[in-house]
Amino acid sequence: SDGSILNEKENKVLIVSRLNDNEKRISTALRIWKIIEQTEENDWNLIIVGTGPHESKLRQLTQELSLQRVSFEGRQESEPYYQTAALFMMTSAVEGWGLTLTESMQRGVVPLVFDSYPALSDIITDGYDGCIIPDNNLEVYASRMLKLMNDKMERESIARNGLKSCQRFSVENIVGYWTNLLQEL
Repeated sequence: SDGSILNEKENKVLIVSRLNDNEKRISTALRIWKIIEQTEENDWNLIIVGTGPHESKLRQLTQELSLQRVSFEGRQESEPYYQTAALFMMTSAVEGWGLTLTESMQRGVVPLVFDSYPALSDIITDGYDGCIIPDNNLEVYASRMLKLMNDKMERESIARNGLKSCQRFSVENIVGYWTNLLQEL
């Protein structure tokens, strides 16, 4: 990955998630987005890819919060969305690993994540290849997102670091890791 993927980026924030609010807290993401829309007039859009039991509840909340720039895409192939998104939102209460995080990093999408589960620090170094935000702090989450929206150089620098650092999770590396581990047994 030579970073040319960064040329395809648009002013889009992406969520790829099952719409189960208990675990994924998409309603929290919508409340953060409300802060973004209230803070400044910009041309960024929030794209939500996925479906689940709370979809209609979340669509309703979008209307209640009078959000202007949110679209629910339903069940889609996520790849084209990663291609053009610049920022990735994860607001989960719990995750095992958070596969969508490594997926976003592999495609130059800068992840912003609540510090809510242990494996997170194995994937992201805050400020280097993504942003880790104190759990449940919507204001800090929104302000860090605004900073990245308004600072293309910073955004692309973090995206490039993500492209590099997520190579640790490539199949070859993980197979090599297990092969060495098993040979030591």
